[in-house]
Formats: sequence, structure tokens, C-alpha cells
Amino acid sequence: MAKYFEAVNNDGSICVDDTYQNLELLEVVELKNAKKTLISDTPYGKNWQYTYTCSDVASKNGLLRGVGLSELAGKSFCMSIVGNNIYFYDPKAGNKNWAERDDVMEKARLYIFGYNNRQPAQHLAGLEIYNADGGVVYSSDAQYLDVLACGNEETATVAFDKNDEVCILELGSDTFLHLYVVTHQGVNGIDSEAHPYFEISDGAVTIKK
Repeated sequence: MAKYFEAVNNDGSICVDDTYQNLELLEVVELKNAKKTLISDTPYGKNWQYTYTCSDVASKNGLLRGVGLSELAGKSFCMSIVGNNIYFYDPKAGNKNWAERDDVMEKARLYIFGYNNRQPAQHLAGLEIYNADGGVVYSSDAQYLDVLACGNEETATVAFDKNDEVCILELGSDTFLHLYVVTHQGVNGIDSEAHPYFEISDGAVTIKK
């Protein structure tokens, strides 16, 4: 393994070589034009499920999707993103209760991250690092994902610069099974699903379970 570039500071060193990979921002999409669909029959029985589908996404290799924070100051919501579909939930209404949040969608922007197979730049400005085959492994022109904080079981508040492009990435949910009875016909019970709850203020976001 060849060493192409190494930056050293008081915390150690960062090496950019032929194993270096980082997610970069591929696209930002306004969500106000997303299509809202209402479904009453869901896999969980009779319920009201609101689905917002963003069809304006051009990127085909997006791996992570998040919603920007700066434009959503004063909003609070519970959500999940599956592909180009966005779902909101009412945390006060119990299990599998979807919510209608046109107020969030009207202002929100979708941030899409993924790996980008870059070609050498033609402008000959900035910093690019190449591997032995001439492929770009780092470019100062890219907006790489910089993780400010990662949530856990505890409530956390994270401050951010509202002039920067900062977003939240909902990476999953917790599922709880409540078994009532097990018979020869099968298992009877319910399952509960908990998503993170976000409260956004001017320059900070609080994440709750």
C-alpha cells in the first residue's frame, strides 16, 4: 500500500492512500414539490399512512439521505427516509401512526450522500490526490460528510453553525415486541417501533428517543 498524503496534528495523523473512502454530498433537492400520497390500508391494518415521494432526485448511487436543519428552526418532528420516500410519525399517538407534515416539507431540503467516482479536474486548482492508477481518491472540491455527533439512548443537544450545510440522518429505528400469548396457531401480540424525535432551534438540534 503506497502512502500518498499524510496530515499530522496534535491528535495524530490522517492518511489519504488507496484505501481512503469518504461519503460526499452528491445532490441537494427541494422537498416542497414532493408528491404526497395517503393510504388507508397498510400492512398494519386500517390506518392512515402519509408518504412523501421526491421524484426530483437525479443521483442513482446515493447511500445516505438526510434533511437540512438551518431552514427548519422552530420545527420538531419524528421521521424516517426510505429511498426517496419520507415518512413522518406522531410520537404521541402510539405505534404505526403516520403524520401529515406539509409545514416541514414546504421548507425542507433533502441531502444525498454517496461515493463518487471522480475524474481528474481540468481547472488545475485546489488539491487532488491520485492513486497509482490515476484515480482521484481525494478532492478539495468535494463536500465530504463530516459527522458532528451520533445519537444514542440518551437525549442529546448538538450545536451547529446555521450558516453551514448541516443535516440530520435518520439511520434506523428500535423495534419492541409485546407478546400476549403463544398458541398452536401462532404468536399473538403487537410490535412497537420508535424513531428519533428531533427538536430544531436556531443553531441547535435536540435528539430524543
